[in-house]
Amino acid sequence: MQKRIYCKTSEIEQETFKNIIKRIKGIKEITVIDEENYDNDTLLYIIRYCRCNLINLSFITNGIRKNSKGEYEHISKSEINKIINLGFDKIILNLQETNMDMYDSLYNARAIEHSASTLIQASTMRIETQVNYIPLRTNYKDFHNIIDLFNSSLVKSINILQNRTNNGLTLTSEEYKEFRAMCKNERKIFRGSINMDHLDNVIIDKDYVKGKQQNSIKRYVICKF
Repeated sequence: MQKRIYCKTSEIEQETFKNIIKRIKGIKEITVIDEENYDNDTLLYIIRYCRCNLINLSFITNGIRKNSKGEYEHISKSEINKIINLGFDKIILNLQETNMDMYDSLYNARAIEHSASTLIQASTMRIETQVNYIPLRTNYKDFHNIIDLFNSSLVKSINILQNRTNNGLTLTSEEYKEFRAMCKNERKIFRGSINMDHLDNVIIDKDYVKGKQQNSIKRYVICKF
């Protein structure tokens, strides 16, 4: 099984990352979790590592930034340009709240619009864009609206991650069957691709380093910012 590595570079030292990465086989992609500190040693090492080993390098984000007035807005063109110049191949929107309304309430009434604007701008700058989405009992019926939104945002693909947490929100077998049928219909509408994720996803952060995750690498993870 190939693996995707999620890494919070602000929470792990370069040498620690090097030692961990040596033990993980079959890495398909390394994804840096949203942060604005683009010059830490771990991040720069990961960039070099991916280039030398021909591994895809992605940047996962909630698609929103605060401006000087403390207001939320989309990620600026200059920041996206910096992400591209560092060598990232893809920008992924982390759309993993329990429902669409919660996403907006966490930031502001136009949060999802700002995130979509970030992806539109990134797409026009010739970097691949993707959305990570976890279907839950509280949000899976919103999937058609999500498809409509990102169809107009030039998103290349939507990656469906399965929820395996014990929070009471995991789809029942009947709900998952219904969602699979929805996906089949939406594939006819969506300009990009809708993919069921089949990678082992490993998140490397301070908890991983402290041993809390070393013995149970989860196949699916929810990355929270």
